[in-house]
Amino acid sequence: HAATAEAPLVLASVALAGFDLDEADGQLSRARKAAEANGWAVLVAQARAGQGRLRLVRYLRRRDSLELTRARADLAAAIDFLEEGAVAWTEELDPGELYALAAAACALGGNQKDALTTLSRGEQRVPVQNVVSRATLSLGRAFVEKRDFPSALAWFTRRRFARTTVLWTAL
Repeated sequence: HAATAEAPLVLASVALAGFDLDEADGQLSRARKAAEANGWAVLVAQARAGQGRLRLVRYLRRRDSLELTRARADLAAAIDFLEEGAVAWTEELDPGELYALAAAACALGGNQKDALTTLSRGEQRVPVQNVVSRATLSLGRAFVEKRDFPSALAWFTRRRFARTTVLWTAL
């Protein structure tokens, strides 16, 4: 039964990785609707995180500030879920990625202070043992601070994290 939300989340992730934004949007809407109807909080959070990524990409394509505002709201909702439940990491919902993308959205909107605060929150909450999450936070910090971004991105490129590399290169 949970596949009514899980399957569209996977399909949305594939579509988003290929920048098929309309397909990703439709799948995310289906997933969120099923997750909300069944009270599956973690799947709602996953859908919100996906919508945040989608809206960041839409912002890059259209430069519509409303998409950036919505991206921040969706990413913040997913972060709130993790913080309220004291969840350190799930395979589908990486907190390092959420904090880093939320910070990038703030920076793209011209709010450097909130971007740095978001990164600091992530750095305080994500355990050092979560190597990929911490590397993503470092990538977010390099992006926000406009320093050594190519080196931070190279960590992901060397390890063939294609989705991360493509998304952050687009940012």
